[in-house]
Amino acid sequence: MPYKTIKIILILIPIVGFVWLVNKNLAFSGQLTVKYDFSKKSAFISELYPNSRVSSVQRDEQGEYFQALTSHPVYFDLKMPRTFNQAEIIIKYKNSDNPIFEIGAKAGPAEDQFDLKPVENQILDRLIEDKTGWSAIGHQETVLIQKNYAGQNFETVDHFLNDLPESNLAVYHYNLIQNFKIPDYQKSAGRTIIDKSIRGPHQIFTYIKDEPLDFKLIVQDINRHDNPDPLKIIVSYQDKIIYQFDLEDDGYVTGTDPATEAREVSLYLDDLAEGVYKIDLQTNDDIFFRQIDTAQRLLVFKNRLYLTDSPEYADGLAGLNTEPTTVYATTNKIVAQTSHQASRQTLTIAGQELVIDQAHRKFSFKPDRSLAARDEIYPITSSKNDILMIYNGFMAFSREAFFEPLPPAIDEATDIERQEINYILADYQPPTVADGYKTASIKFDLTRHFVVDKKLRFVFSGRDIQIHEIEVRLKGQPVNLKTIRDRLFQN
Repeated sequence: MPYKTIKIILILIPIVGFVWLVNKNLAFSGQLTVKYDFSKKSAFISELYPNSRVSSVQRDEQGEYFQALTSHPVYFDLKMPRTFNQAEIIIKYKNSDNPIFEIGAKAGPAEDQFDLKPVENQILDRLIEDKTGWSAIGHQETVLIQKNYAGQNFETVDHFLNDLPESNLAVYHYNLIQNFKIPDYQKSAGRTIIDKSIRGPHQIFTYIKDEPLDFKLIVQDINRHDNPDPLKIIVSYQDKIIYQFDLEDDGYVTGTDPATEAREVSLYLDDLAEGVYKIDLQTNDDIFFRQIDTAQRLLVFKNRLYLTDSPEYADGLAGLNTEPTTVYATTNKIVAQTSHQASRQTLTIAGQELVIDQAHRKFSFKPDRSLAARDEIYPITSSKNDILMIYNGFMAFSREAFFEPLPPAIDEATDIERQEINYILADYQPPTVADGYKTASIKFDLTRHFVVDKKLRFVFSGRDIQIHEIEVRLKGQPVNLKTIRDRLFQN
């Protein structure tokens, strides 16, 4: 080989290597696909953790590597070398009888804030396969599953959405916007004051008719974690934002700073249409809502309620109401946990007991609804507070304040027959099955998720499931000379 040719090759090798490394980090085309099959470590997808909730890496009878989810939640982190707008997660797995398997992307700073999406729902799959008792019709990614001869069968999803039944409807990962009305509703003659502290992000639903939306919130920052603790309040009507307010951090941004003085935030919106309004309190777990004072009669909390009037916070929060707290719900399942050993306790739920005998562990409970059949709205009493409850539905601080503004959501504790559900509207497509493995594809809009240090955390919800491969297909804007220049100057 001529000396000149060798010289050219030696010059080109580092150039090609440099271009390859730059492309790997910038993804010039705007697309990047990465995989983790458990046979070796991935540069982009972390190992599953914590180790206590997953098996060791093993090989199945076909010789493929996998890890089994022995408990949940189980996490993995995705390293993203640049900004992407969308992630398609493709999961190859085996699941025998876990009824609902879901994956979520981090949606906020609080520990439990994840945007969950379905991987597999065996409850819906059985209904879809039951060609005699049920029928299923699809519209893009949405499926309507309806009981045959339920009184009215619909030919299309659009037909159903244009003529929604007033009852017997449930949803699964579907945001149903409907003009919910309460017949003969009467507004409150006075004010309702909730003087129990709640912690972190919450979604409040209330009902308005011929009255203003009138709330006063007492907010306090306990400063137990590093970084700022802002609060964003978003008010929505029929899924459209009508008001937004930002409360900046109090100026103390380290975990060693003291709790700061309580601040009052007022919401007052007049000339509102009748219907359901959502108040989204977007923040982290350093923010405590010490009191809610409202003119609204109906007030419920969706999917999450964190009671925190505990001596564990007495060093920073004065005047805590540490008396037992009772709330009211209709949910089919509750997952509860406490963060402190001194707050281990027994929850009383619909006359039954859930023993919380360990800190930092999730305890699941399905109330025996037959014991509460006389009253579908049942009480939940916490003797020590300091308890985070995650559930599928709504909770209120009094029976009088309770209402259900949205159709019930399908979960593993749903009893289709007892609840007389005839129609299920779901954003769900069953997984494909080949050679004994199941494969599901789930898409996330990354512009709405919580990326920290170029990493996005994902969570698996499900147990006794073998994960064989995680493939991520990232999409973003293509890279050109301008974007390279901007990136260089930013760094």
